[in-house]
Amino acid sequence: AAGKCYSCEEVGHYTRNCPRMNAVRAPSGKPPGLANHNIDIPEDSEGENSVLEDMPYGAHAIGMSYESDDEEEVTYDLDERLSRFERFKAMCHDAREPSPAADHDDEPYDVAPWARYHPRNRPRPHLGDQYAMVAANILNSSSPYPGDRRSVRPHRNRYPNRFWVRRAYVDDYAIDDRLTRTTLLISVQRLRDPNFAIAQWYADHRARQLKIRVERSYTRTMGDPIATVAECHLRDG
Repeated sequence: AAGKCYSCEEVGHYTRNCPRMNAVRAPSGKPPGLANHNIDIPEDSEGENSVLEDMPYGAHAIGMSYESDDEEEVTYDLDERLSRFERFKAMCHDAREPSPAADHDDEPYDVAPWARYHPRNRPRPHLGDQYAMVAANILNSSSPYPGDRRSVRPHRNRYPNRFWVRRAYVDDYAIDDRLTRTTLLISVQRLRDPNFAIAQWYADHRARQLKIRVERSYTRTMGDPIATVAECHLRDG
């Protein structure tokens, strides 16, 4: 009809400006919209590590983009980056024989296969439990401990599978010592502390238990287990 909109058949506007063509009517009477199904993981959640443990490497690559009003050029601290690289090399390196006369473990020594590069090693398809892996590697690589028999000498006759670290409860890990046939519980928060020296902690426990003194220092700390394990695996690949 003349003067009417061809869409709603009302007067006062043309079809291209029809308000009903640019609106969606909801059957519930509420404003229309799309359902939002999302997952919010709290920062201190205990479940993220179990997800990472079984997640293939490719699933970790998540693209992100953002806009910022800050147009200043991003600068990098070269000395800090080099320092981080040196710390990484100290964790992921070829096994070597430190001096047996040393009374500390400042020279890194790894017995876990994932922490030692070898051309014939096959890359792992999954990350694993990074906190348990790093803790077990430090414990196994730092023997002997107070009370160990004389055959367990520093940097020699090591037991690469002496310690087994596993998740026991929501807030705890269990440390199994196959040599002494004992099990200790340690909190997740301790293993998440980058400055926590787990071998020193275990040596102090053994010394108190046997009422003897600790003969040497155990200086290796947990660091960043997730980054350490991921970087070592990527290097092997």
